[in-house]
Amino acid sequence: MAAGVDTSRGFHAGVPGQLYAAPTAIGAASLLTSRGQGLLLMPVEQHVAEPISVMVNWLSALKQ
Repeated sequence: MAAGVDTSRGFHAGVPGQLYAAPTAIGAASLLTSRGQGLLLMPVEQHVAEPISVMVNWLSALKQ
């Protein structure tokens, strides 16, 4: 996403819009170049090798 910025009278960000289309996946990584002139995308595999576990009510489990 990208938005125009106006700093002539303080800071005002414009409406964000899509900067580029790229496939999304769990574990996708990106890096902005040091001078801010480019964006590097690291390709990732489209499948997840390990299942994801989600623990709910973990605070009450700590009290036990």
